[in-house]
Amino acid sequence: IGPGPEQKFDKVLEKCSKLIQSYEKSGWVDDAILMIGISYVYKGESESAERKFRELLDNFPESNLRRQAKLWYAKAEYFMGRTENALKFTSELFEEARNEGDNDVLFEMLMLEAQIASERNEYNVAAQKYTLASQISVDDQLRARAQFQLAITHEKLADWQKASEAYRDVSNFHLPFPLEFQSRLKYGRMLTLSQQYDKALTVLDNLFEEQLKTDERSLVDLEIANTHWARGDSASAF
Repeated sequence: IGPGPEQKFDKVLEKCSKLIQSYEKSGWVDDAILMIGISYVYKGESESAERKFRELLDNFPESNLRRQAKLWYAKAEYFMGRTENALKFTSELFEEARNEGDNDVLFEMLMLEAQIASERNEYNVAAQKYTLASQISVDDQLRARAQFQLAITHEKLADWQKASEAYRDVSNFHLPFPLEFQSRLKYGRMLTLSQQYDKALTVLDNLFEEQLKTDERSLVDLEIANTHWARGDSASAF
């Protein structure tokens, strides 16, 4: 993070610490502890973050923020390169979050597990996690990002058919246009790689008709040219 956001996290640390010192019997103390821990994670001070998450878990057995604290503890472990410990925490958290219907924690936990699997080149495992995440009832934009990551994972596996279907399905969600543009562009590319040239050109031509920025239009032009080239029509490609 840049210096501007870091200063704001410092303000969070300052104000939450004052709240804890001045109102130690307040019902907001566990919230303040969690916010301090999360701020430390964003500042890159994961060990300090873990101490705060442990403080919350040890001292507030009835807090409804315990699942959040466990999730962020796993994230802190991940950022310190302790992926096995992170996975241990998410594994213990899975049933608890599912039984409590805590979809937000469940979603983030699956995305973290998928990220770790992807970094280990365990793409089949990552695909399973992203698929589950995309099916959880959370904000549509979050589900769209899970679906987009699923498509990228199939692309890494060189499964062009599944990748094309996954990129296509990103548009099933309400999402910001930059992500929609990328998914539709990639959808066309995957159709080309799976030798569905006519379908690819239809998808790309439809995308070209959108109100695009100059650089976006250029990227679509490039994919259209690549599709013509792949089918052996060098004149149209040029």
